[in-house]
Amino acid sequence: MASLSPVKLLFLYATIAVGSTLQHRYAARDCCATLSKVLPGRVSFKNSTIYDLSLSSYWAEQETQLHPACIVNALTTDDVSKAIHILTPPYQAASVPFAVRAGGHGKSGASNIQGGVVIDLSALNSVNISHAKRTVTIGAGAKWGDVYKVLDPLGLTVPGGRSTDVGVGGLSLAGGVSYLAPRVGLAVDQIVGVQMVLASGKVVNTHDRQYADLDKAIRGGSNNFGVATEFEVICTASNGSYGGVIYYPLNTTEQQLQAIHNFTADTSYDENATALLSFGYSNAEAVALNNIAYVSPVTSPPKKLRQFTEIPSLFSTLRAATIFELANETAAASPHGFRQATFTLTFYNDLALMHEVFALWNSTYPPLASIKGLSFSFSLEPLPRAILEKTGHDMLNLQDESEPLILYLLSATWQNSADDDAVYSSALNLLQTTERRAEAMKKLHPFQYIGYADRSQKPLASYGEANMRFMRRVSQKYDPAQVFQRSVPGGFKLHDADW
Repeated sequence: MASLSPVKLLFLYATIAVGSTLQHRYAARDCCATLSKVLPGRVSFKNSTIYDLSLSSYWAEQETQLHPACIVNALTTDDVSKAIHILTPPYQAASVPFAVRAGGHGKSGASNIQGGVVIDLSALNSVNISHAKRTVTIGAGAKWGDVYKVLDPLGLTVPGGRSTDVGVGGLSLAGGVSYLAPRVGLAVDQIVGVQMVLASGKVVNTHDRQYADLDKAIRGGSNNFGVATEFEVICTASNGSYGGVIYYPLNTTEQQLQAIHNFTADTSYDENATALLSFGYSNAEAVALNNIAYVSPVTSPPKKLRQFTEIPSLFSTLRAATIFELANETAAASPHGFRQATFTLTFYNDLALMHEVFALWNSTYPPLASIKGLSFSFSLEPLPRAILEKTGHDMLNLQDESEPLILYLLSATWQNSADDDAVYSSALNLLQTTERRAEAMKKLHPFQYIGYADRSQKPLASYGEANMRFMRRVSQKYDPAQVFQRSVPGGFKLHDADW
């Protein structure tokens, strides 16, 4: 048989590619038509009001620019079950690519999809307190602001997002560092059980003993096992809190780094206290800021937080406040409608490394200063033993760590897509340089927080080989066709590791 010329090979490849694209488009179109029949009034299409409202409500602008073939606006768990059944084999000859949206606070491609189907859980936003007020059942589509509005007046709270705009579903499956983390652990460790729709369309509750393996795998395993529609979470008494943001000039950097180092290293850690130190450039102006909170009724900074309040500042918003008010302040500082990128690392609580981290970030910004609307920042978030020792029934693999850690978050926010490459490549280069420096100083920890990680990173692999193998076994057991690995491209997948 004669070999094909390069031109004919190229034509053949193009023909196959176009055919594949059309096949997916027709499959999605047919699937949307079926969904409309099975879920009348629940499916919206391009140029409809509901479709446009759903798209415009994403946090990251990149997400608003993806256009699914249709959006399933689920009102009940049964709606989700029916949608999953239609989207997957054997109903479809091949799975139609789809995404699941809870709060919509993820980055590009996390909860939206071009040309596929989106299952929008926004209407699953109920917040119901148990009769004994020991637990609260929260719909996966709720935002943490919805939760705090219900719980604050009752003198209750839960470990949740530090922004009212963050969704319950995404954070609860990622890990979740909250104002309460030193007292009760991460959000995943306070979950009693999760109502989930499996790839078969079956609805299960992970609290049932027969799903003990699934219950553990989802705690940090993100969207790899099914669609979470409801969370039952342990309530904690909350009689008041104190906190806000302190803004400082950049010439206090040395004092800031020393304070966050001491705060993290303190062996008599006050479990009511949290601090999050950030440095940022915005409109070519630099600032340091500390987001501090104390989840106990006080009217002035308690002893453990005074090392931050005694540093000369520009101004602060510290006051007695509810959890909702503290989280709402954070949300106001991170509005919708901008392009977003975040990256993460974890390292040991080493002061010399923190100085290196600051210097690397500070030297990266000047070439980016002319980019319109750019905010370029990094944060240092303590993970003291008070938090680490309360983890364990999850996938994060932090419970045996004997030394306090620092969670590093690198963030970029900007306006124009024309600047995507410049911002992203600079941020990625900074991340990689910082990672190499931490590794050279023998201070790098493998953990990567999935809620902050960039698509270039492998947070699931950072949980370790044993946990990855466990999650893969659970995935094969409950999703033998691997629907949530192959047909749900958003997020991080279980094949993202070398073993």
